[in-house]
Parts: sequence; C-alpha cells; structure tokens
Amino acid sequence: MGHYLDTNVIVSMIMNDTHTIKAAAWFDRTEPVALVSTFAKAEFAVTISRNVRSRRLSAAEGRTALDIFDRWLAGDAQLVNVSSDDIESADRLVRDFDTKLLVPDAIHLSVVKRLGATLITFDVRLAAAAKLQNIANEIPN
Repeated sequence: MGHYLDTNVIVSMIMNDTHTIKAAAWFDRTEPVALVSTFAKAEFAVTISRNVRSRRLSAAEGRTALDIFDRWLAGDAQLVNVSSDDIESADRLVRDFDTKLLVPDAIHLSVVKRLGATLITFDVRLAAAAKLQNIANEIPN
C-alpha cells in the first residue's frame, strides 16, 4: 500500500531541522514507497515560501529546496491527487471533536485512509487522530 508522508516529514528530508536525522534513518531503514499528495506538495511550497519571507532561507536556498523536492517527487515518490471525496471526509473528521484536527491535517488523514496507506508523521496530535480512526501510522525515531 505504501507510506503516506505528512508534510513535516518531507520538510525534514529536504531541509535540515530537528527531525532530519530521524527522517533520514527511517528512510534508510524502510526504503518506502513514498506517497505524497498534491496537498502536501502545495503545503511544502508554502513552508519554503514562509521561510524565505521570514529570511530563514534566502531566495536561492528556497529555490534549491523546491528543486530538490521536485526532483525527488518526479523520481522516487508517487504523487497522489486529493479528491473532492477527501475534502468531504476531512469535513467529517473535523466535525468529530475527539480528533482535535485542523483542516490541513484532516485532509492528510482522509487521503491516507482512502489509500489504505500508513501515515508517517512527526505530528503527535495527527498520529493520535489516526489511531482514533484505526489508521496505521508511525512516528520515525
């Protein structure tokens, strides 16, 4: 089925942050079929853009990060479209107060559920919501 990567895992793969070592070790150990949604693709671009605007990255560094991501996505990952059914499912998830989800995380969870994939995330709240929905998930360590 594959491993669906939450945006925070993608960021840790491309940019050096507190989870980069864990993400790299997980990839080396797992050699996953990496599933990335069109939503995660856009969310990654927003993260890079925000880092450029806040001057944590230069514009050149931002373009490099996006180029690295695009090459990885074209070669080693599988891009998955988000459907209107995923958005409807996300709406149902955020209406379940026990999940404590915001819409972006609910969209990720809806895609994972539809694909029957395992969610890979560093987000503890998202992992807990996945567990409530009986969705396989893993926090790389």
